[in-house]
Amino acid sequence: MTVYQRSSPGASFDDPSSFKVGTPVATYDMTLQDILTVILPSTGLPTLTGDMVQTAVQTLSGPLAGQKFGKKGARLRFFATGLGTRTDPVLFHSQLEIAGNWSIE
Repeated sequence: MTVYQRSSPGASFDDPSSFKVGTPVATYDMTLQDILTVILPSTGLPTLTGDMVQTAVQTLSGPLAGQKFGKKGARLRFFATGLGTRTDPVLFHSQLEIAGNWSIE
């Protein structure tokens, strides 16, 4: 996973490539597990958990100039859950509405 610092807001789920705009300030190796609890046909509750290790860190700019986003080698835990809906059973596409967090160990 890569975290980007943007000079201004503007990322949109309507344009997934907009989340890759700006300067990369941190990268992580991630291992994720996704457990899906099916509650109705084509509807489920995804629960994602995982481990992250920060592999790169860069200096921030703007009001945070001189500070860094994390620390190389830092270990973190990831958790997210929400609601998933299958949108295409042939191509195995789904849409997820999830929220979560990551915390440093």
